[in-house]
Formats: sequence, C-alpha cells, structure tokens
Amino acid sequence: IYGFATSGLASSKDEASMQIASVKNEYRQAMGGSYSGSLNIPEPANADAARETREEYVGRFQALADEYAGTEMGSYALIQVGSLQVELDETESALASFERALEPYDARQPMRGVLLEWMALLHEERNEPDAAIKRHIEASSVLDYPLRYFALLNAARIQAESGEADAAIANFDRILVESPDLLIPEHTNAMLLELKAQQSL
Repeated sequence: IYGFATSGLASSKDEASMQIASVKNEYRQAMGGSYSGSLNIPEPANADAARETREEYVGRFQALADEYAGTEMGSYALIQVGSLQVELDETESALASFERALEPYDARQPMRGVLLEWMALLHEERNEPDAAIKRHIEASSVLDYPLRYFALLNAARIQAESGEADAAIANFDRILVESPDLLIPEHTNAMLLELKAQQSL
C-alpha cells in the first residue's frame, strides 16, 4: 500500500520531491544500501549505529516536513519521519507525525485512508482498541480508498474481540451488503459468524 500510494509523489519532478528523494537515497546509503531503486532499506549489523542513523534522518526529514508544511510533499516527508519513528519504537511520536501528514488530504483521497489505517495498526500494537476502532472506521469512510471495507472489517474484528458484539455485527452485516465479494480471512469470518449466531439465540 505504501509503495503504491507514494509512488506518484516520489516520481514528481518538483523541487520538494527531489529534495526528499535525495535525502531518502542518502539514508539508504547510510544504512548500507547500494542503489535507489528498491523500497527496502538494509539493516546494519551494528544496532547502535542503525539507531543513530535513524535519529539523524528523523531530523532531516522533519526539516523538510516543516519547510513544506501543509502540502503533499510535506506530508510525504512526515511519512518518512513517522516510519523511522516506528522503527525506533517511538510509536507515540509516529502517531503524531501521521496525524500531521493527514493535513493536505480531504475526506475522499486514498492517501488519507492509508494513513488512517497505519495509525489504527499502531494503536492495535499499543493495545489501544478504542483508538484503533476509531481510526479503522475513519479509514472506511474515505470513499475513494480502495481498501475501505477491509478497514471496516478490521474495526468489526476488534469490536468483536473487545466484547462490542452489536457494533461488530452491524459493521459485518454492512460489509456483506455493500461489498459481498470482499475476501474475508477465514478465521475472521468464522469469528463474526459465530458471534452472530450467539446473538440470535
């Protein structure tokens, strides 16, 4: 999702994207990478050196984000910041970065859905189900986000796991009506069908 959503931004020829691309390439090289065509960043053997490099580039990307604040390029820089903060286990800071990255995207733009899903998944990792449900539902409301019903399914899954049976079933039923061809993971489908059966007793 990340590669698809940001490829158009990365290929832009304006000055901001060139600056961000240049810093990304320098980061890749600093981490031991040898070329710019891959999305993958190698992991240095020295953990302390890797952490220092990430911390340095958080600052460099943050400077670009501040310079282009409120624009798609500023958002793209914040995505780099947030991604590095996740790797540094600074998830609270990453959530704040992704929140700021939402600014240039309106309620229909797919990138808004991508960012909201990232935030939801981070909240899940932090064992914050209420916040995760909220973000998944927000992502499901982004009309042009192609994975909006997967976002709604994620919300239903967490609601079921959290004991919010009525809300989980309502969202599950909505998916079955509005997106009947959605490929639902078998274990999730079984859990929600069982929950429906229990509620009908």
